[in-house]
Amino acid sequence: MRPYKLCRDCRHFDPDTVNCLMEKAKQINVVTGDVMYITAYGMRNNYDLCGLGAAYFEHFPDVMAEPLPEEPF
Repeated sequence: MRPYKLCRDCRHFDPDTVNCLMEKAKQINVVTGDVMYITAYGMRNNYDLCGLGAAYFEHFPDVMAEPLPEEPF
Protein backbone atom coordinates (compact mmCIF):
# COMPACT_ATOMS: atom_id res chain seq x y z
CA MET A 1 0.00 0.00 0.00
CA ARG A 2 1.17 3.56 -0.73
CA PRO A 3 2.30 5.84 2.10
CA TYR A 4 -0.51 8.25 1.15
CA LYS A 5 -4.18 7.44 0.71
CA LEU A 6 -5.76 7.93 -2.72
CA CYS A 7 -9.51 7.83 -3.25
CA ARG A 8 -8.99 5.50 -6.20
CA ASP A 9 -7.78 2.84 -3.72
CA CYS A 10 -10.81 3.24 -1.41
CA ARG A 11 -13.79 0.90 -1.40
CA HIS A 12 -16.18 3.90 -1.39
CA PHE A 13 -14.81 5.35 -4.65
CA ASP A 14 -16.79 4.94 -7.89
CA PRO A 15 -14.35 5.31 -10.81
CA ASP A 16 -17.18 5.77 -13.32
CA THR A 17 -18.62 8.88 -11.66
CA VAL A 18 -15.60 9.89 -9.50
CA ASN A 19 -18.03 10.09 -6.58
CA CYS A 20 -17.68 8.86 -3.03
CA LEU A 21 -20.47 6.35 -2.37
CA MET A 22 -20.36 6.26 1.40
CA GLU A 23 -23.49 7.23 3.34
CA LYS A 24 -22.02 10.58 4.50
CA ALA A 25 -21.61 11.62 0.84
CA LYS A 26 -25.24 10.88 0.01
CA GLN A 27 -27.53 13.83 -0.68
CA ILE A 28 -31.12 14.12 -1.84
CA ASN A 29 -31.87 16.64 -4.57
CA VAL A 30 -34.71 18.66 -3.03
CA VAL A 31 -36.11 19.53 -6.46
CA THR A 32 -36.19 16.10 -8.14
CA GLY A 33 -35.80 13.73 -5.20
CA ASP A 34 -32.86 12.03 -6.93
CA VAL A 35 -30.06 10.58 -4.83
CA MET A 36 -26.76 12.33 -5.50
CA TYR A 37 -23.28 11.80 -4.08
CA ILE A 38 -20.49 14.26 -3.35
CA THR A 39 -17.44 13.86 -5.55
CA ALA A 40 -14.40 12.20 -4.02
CA TYR A 41 -12.53 15.49 -4.51
CA GLY A 42 -15.23 17.34 -2.57
CA MET A 43 -15.09 14.79 0.25
CA ARG A 44 -11.32 15.05 0.58
CA ASN A 45 -11.30 18.85 0.55
CA ASN A 46 -13.78 19.13 3.41
CA TYR A 47 -12.41 18.49 6.89
CA ASP A 48 -15.94 17.86 8.21
CA LEU A 49 -16.18 14.94 5.78
CA CYS A 50 -13.22 12.75 4.80
CA GLY A 51 -10.61 15.52 4.65
CA LEU A 52 -7.04 15.38 3.40
CA GLY A 53 -6.24 12.79 6.07
CA ALA A 54 -8.78 10.39 4.50
CA ALA A 55 -10.74 9.82 7.71
CA TYR A 56 -13.14 7.30 6.12
CA PHE A 57 -10.64 5.58 3.83
CA GLU A 58 -11.06 1.80 3.56
CA HIS A 59 -8.41 0.18 1.40
CA PHE A 60 -9.70 -1.69 -1.63
CA PRO A 61 -6.66 -3.10 -3.47
CA ASP A 62 -6.23 -3.25 -7.23
CA VAL A 63 -9.10 -0.93 -8.07
CA MET A 64 -7.13 0.53 -10.94
CA ALA A 65 -4.40 -1.29 -12.80
CA GLU A 66 -2.03 1.62 -13.46
CA PRO A 67 0.33 1.92 -10.47
CA LEU A 68 1.55 5.26 -9.13
CA PRO A 69 5.10 5.90 -7.95
CA GLU A 70 5.74 5.45 -4.25
CA GLU A 71 6.79 9.10 -3.88
CA PRO A 72 4.21 11.68 -4.98
CA PHE A 73 6.82 14.19 -6.20
